[in-house]
Amino acid sequence: MAGIPSIGDILMLSQLAWKIGCAFTSGRAGAPAEFQEVENELHSLTKSLTLLAEALDEDDSIISRADERTKEGLDKILECCRQTLENLGSFVSQYQEIKRPDGDSSIATQRSWKRLLVRNYKTICWTGEGGNVQALRNMLHMHVNSISLTMQALQRSVYPKPPDVAFLSLRLLRAII
Repeated sequence: MAGIPSIGDILMLSQLAWKIGCAFTSGRAGAPAEFQEVENELHSLTKSLTLLAEALDEDDSIISRADERTKEGLDKILECCRQTLENLGSFVSQYQEIKRPDGDSSIATQRSWKRLLVRNYKTICWTGEGGNVQALRNMLHMHVNSISLTMQALQRSVYPKPPDVAFLSLRLLRAII
């Protein structure tokens, strides 16, 4: 039996997506354009997760009124998202290097992608399933869409579509005539 996803867990996922997105931002110099696309998807995922947490934070949350099957589905979406982000976090740790200019510890560090990755990014496995950088971008996009569509479906089930004003006006006009 699935419960309502924890706001804290969702915010931690959002923070992880943001942190990884920042790693792509800081390593941008000399990186291929595909890295910018991954960064954009990570920022979209951060926003989607934050909005989901805000929806959960409402007193009369639409998620609390959802059936168990819907809650289980949302749990599965979040678990897949967590797996993707943890795998990507490990990938970033493996392929980014931290440099201190001239070895001076008082100066801020710089992150950059290892040359090995920049040269071979098309052939390196970016996902836990062995996918390339495009597959990673697609996976992140899928997570964003899954969260957004789930929230839309929940909102529609709780707040039914308002009546078509033009249709009602036409009906009223016909009744008068």
